[in-house]
Order: sequence, then C-alpha cells, then structure tokens
Amino acid sequence: MNKLRITVFILAMGICPVLLLGQNRPLPDKLTDRSDENTAFWKEFRWLRADHIMEKSVADEDLTEAETFSWDGDVWVPSSLTNYEYDSGQIVTIDNSYHDGQSYLLQMRNIFIYSNGRLAENVMQVLNFFTMELENNFRTLNSYTESGGNILLSQIIEEEWQNETWVPVYQENYTFDNGVITSGISYEYVNGTPEERDRFTVTVSNDTTYITTDVRDAGEWVPIEREIYPGYTPAELFDYFTKTLDEIYTMMFSVSLISIDYPDYILQVYSNGGWDNEEAQVTSKVYANPSDPSTLILISKDYDVWNGTWVTEEIEEIHYNQKSVPDSSLFKMFMESEFVPYYRDIYTYDEGMHLTEILTSFDSGAGFQNYIRHELRYGGSSTSVEEPEEVITRFELEPAYPNPFNPVTNITYRIAETGKVSISVFDVVGREVADLYNGVQNAGRHTLQFDAGNLSSGTYFVVMRGANYYRVSGITLIK
Repeated sequence: MNKLRITVFILAMGICPVLLLGQNRPLPDKLTDRSDENTAFWKEFRWLRADHIMEKSVADEDLTEAETFSWDGDVWVPSSLTNYEYDSGQIVTIDNSYHDGQSYLLQMRNIFIYSNGRLAENVMQVLNFFTMELENNFRTLNSYTESGGNILLSQIIEEEWQNETWVPVYQENYTFDNGVITSGISYEYVNGTPEERDRFTVTVSNDTTYITTDVRDAGEWVPIEREIYPGYTPAELFDYFTKTLDEIYTMMFSVSLISIDYPDYILQVYSNGGWDNEEAQVTSKVYANPSDPSTLILISKDYDVWNGTWVTEEIEEIHYNQKSVPDSSLFKMFMESEFVPYYRDIYTYDEGMHLTEILTSFDSGAGFQNYIRHELRYGGSSTSVEEPEEVITRFELEPAYPNPFNPVTNITYRIAETGKVSISVFDVVGREVADLYNGVQNAGRHTLQFDAGNLSSGTYFVVMRGANYYRVSGITLIK
C-alpha cells in the first residue's frame, strides 16, 4: 500500500489515539510504537494537532456521537460507539465503547486539559478488565512558543503510566521562523535520559518545499528520505494541515476524506550518496464547467512508484455532487493487466449538509460487499423523532445509488414545481449516451433507473435540466 495512505492513519492516531476505534481495529497496549512505516509525514506535521484541534464550539453542528456497525453477512451489528463532550467551546472528553453483543462497554477515555485556551495535556485511560475500572495509560504534554505573532506548539512529551507514576518515553521539539516551521527533532527516552532519534528540516527552492528526514546512526546524522511538494510553500502546507485537523472529527472515519486534498508530492530515499525516487502522488480534477471551480465533480489521485519510470499502482476517485461535497470514493489497485476496484465509501448528508453516514464496502472479486457503516450524530441528542411529510422547495439531483455501479444505478431528483425536466447521461467527451426522461413532471421526488449494460466501464455524468436550473452529478460504471 502507498505510504501516503499508511501515514493518513498515522495522522488520525497522532491527533487522538481514540480515532483507531472508529476503524474497527484492535487497540495496541501502548500507542508509542513507531515502525518504519512512520514516514516524514508524522514527524513534520503532527505538531500542528494541538494548536488547532479541540477548537470546536458547542453548537448544533458539533459531532456528539459516532456509532460503528459491522456487517455479519445478513444484518448490521453494533460494533463501537464514540461520545464527545464539550465545555465552554472546547472538547473535554472522548469516550469509546465496544459492543459485547448485548450492550456497550466503556473501554477507553481521552481527557483534554487546557491552559490559556490551548491544549496542555491529553490523558488516555483504558479499562482494566480485572478491576473493571478505567486506569491511566498514556498522556501527552504540550508546550508553546511565540513566532510571527502566533502561539505555536513547540514541544510534545509523551509519557506512559508505569508503577503508579508517569514516565517519559518520547519527545519532539520544533523550531520556527516567522510563524512557519523550519525544523524538528525527536528523542526516545532510555533509562530516563532523552536520546536523539531523528530530525527533519524544511527548505524552499523555486516555489517547491523540501522536507528532509535524518536519523541518528552511530553518533552521526544520516539522511534517509525527503518529501518534495512542487508549487507549495511551507506556509501553504501549514494551511492545508490546519484545515485537515479542524475537520478531523467527521473525516476520520474515511481515509479518502482525510487525503482528499493532500498536496501532490514526490517521496525520495537516500541511497549511495544521492536521492532516488520512490513514490509520488498525481492529482487531476474534472469540472462540469471547466471555467467554474464550483462545478467540481471528480478528483482522481494516481499513486505511483518508481521503476525506472513512474508506474501507477493505485487510483483513488472521489466523486462530488452538485453541492460541492463528496458523495462517494473508490479505491482501485493494479492487478495483472488492469485496475481492479478494491473498496469504496458512500457518504450521506442531512439537510444542513452535515455528514451523517459513511458506508464502506470491499470487493474481493465477487462484487462489493458491505463491511462497515458509521453513523454520525450532532447536537447532543440522538433521539429519533417522527419526520414531518417532506415538502420539496428546491431543484436537486441526488447522488446516484449505488455509485460506482454495475450495470444498473438509481437516479433520484427533486423538482420544486411542475414543469419540463430532462434527465440525460453523457460520457467524458460530452456525447449523450442515454436520455432517461424528457417531458413535464409534477413537483416532488422522482427516481429513474439507469441501465448501462451496453456501455463500457468509465466515468459518466448525469445532467438534470429545467427551465431555470442545471444540475450535474458524476457516476462510475465498473464491469
């Protein structure tokens, strides 16, 4: 798997260990293991996390509960539950529970402590199954400095709870120039003494940012890898990761949502006194109207490896609806002679455009099968209420379902008033391949079935047109 996708999970783990629970994975005994997969991404930008995380206001849009269900082949089975508690505009606890088949059992709690409005301490407690009580397990301590008129995170110390006391195990220090990070160094504690482990430096040349990582070897600093971000300054990378962290609570349940805007990069490794290409990301975008950025309908990311030339191994597609939010994502791997779908996410939103559900399915060769479903709830109450009869007040083309599909999908749309409407399907070069409806329809919600049995695999566009409106949505046919 491409390193970017691995480090996306590391990002989530670095922000808050509890996020692993949402991915239905086992929790490690101590979240201090740093394998070789922890690339420079971890070391360069995890320092951002405490400066912007936990700054959510207590309002209706706050995520207060996230429940995960697993598919057992017949029905959805409750798996885990995450609860978020806020105080004075900041999150103070995140509780994580697992379902034991009958009810939820609290197994982990993260406690967030602030000083002068900034996160100073994050304590993780886990359940002792002998005493059935939560006990200290791990914590991080944050220190800050002023640079460029901003207060920035300058040090992180990680500690484990051992023999009824906190013991430091890891430390990171960062330096800045006019508010932008320029370097950092990490330490591991050996017998209570911090020893240098690795470091990184940030440099800029010709509008390209280079982030180089060295490791300590026999008392010497040895370069091991560097990330190259063409067209990005360190400040622009700062802005990207800040945006990511501000939205992490809803994004964390889908890898595609975390990596959706990840800047294109080249990763190189140091070998025999020089830098060798290893992997890269290349992003392309498709717009319904190329001159209007608000009409984005598809982001495609190629994940390439170097084999004397760049070879694409994986492709990730994120499809957008007419409201400029993702409605699905698809991940494909190159197998033998073609790209084969591997997994997909389908996103559902409420009327306020809050992400309310993520449905993940995998394809092992027999078609997509349900795997995990996340329900996200907002505003502090998850009590279901009877919905009033729907009143259509706008013209809307809903995301097709399923999408991707083979060969049939459902096209649902809403019209606010009786009138002429046409629903057509076009290929990527603008040729009409299907005319699903063309006539007068009553106001309301309507669904049409599109059978693409006579078409080849690829991306198509559903176009909804009326007297004074125009809507477009992307769909992907996979055979």
